[in-house]
Amino acid sequence: MENKIQENPSEAIKTARNYFKEKNYPGALERYKWFFENSIIIDRAYIGVRLSYCLDEWADLAKVYPLAMDTLVEQKNIALNNFNKTNSADSFNDYASVCEYLQCSEEAVMVFKNIHNINSTLSKKIFRSVSDALLRNKEWNICREYIGNGLQKYENLIKLFDHITQSIKEKFGAEGREIEKDSVEKTKEECLWLLNINFHADDKNGYIILLEKMQADFEHRGYDNIYNEILNDAPKWPRSCGQKIPNDSMM
Repeated sequence: MENKIQENPSEAIKTARNYFKEKNYPGALERYKWFFENSIIIDRAYIGVRLSYCLDEWADLAKVYPLAMDTLVEQKNIALNNFNKTNSADSFNDYASVCEYLQCSEEAVMVFKNIHNINSTLSKKIFRSVSDALLRNKEWNICREYIGNGLQKYENLIKLFDHITQSIKEKFGAEGREIEKDSVEKTKEECLWLLNINFHADDKNGYIILLEKMQADFEHRGYDNIYNEILNDAPKWPRSCGQKIPNDSMM
């Protein structure tokens, strides 16, 4: 096994992957753990890899190597303890991210909801870490308090969609279609979440504004099918409400 002192995070995670392929599970665990604990100290730019690929691969390792599961749970508890001591949004983000990959995000949701009830200033700082979990749990009213009608979140979403699809085309060309499908499905899911927030808040005007923007944006980009699928799956008011949505469908 390599020395624990490792100054190149990219090499560390690459080594972890190689160890995993070779079934050197103790070596893989040591490298993933090192990357999680040290990478952003060396370079903050690794934060995305740290909370996505590193945790995802660590969770895969935990399926075949019980000690990896034990240490991943330990990281979750460390992050929660740090958050309880410091109210650090970064610590809560670590905690919520580990919960996600351990498939126990309801724990982080419960912690957030307790803070939501007693400390609105702090809950605003950590909401983003559990927003997806709250939406999956259909906590529409709580999400509405932090997201509003969702217009700004949607603008950020469509920008990210553009960035990802353009990057895929540039790097992979036609071979990137399968990768693009993942981005499309995630975008559709988040669009539907935003529409649900307005629907359950009985905000018909906000709902219509969002849906019209989605129609214009996706049709302009040549993704008419995405908009049609969103329209088909979106919640709708009864026809008796007398308001129309794009394509002359009735809510």
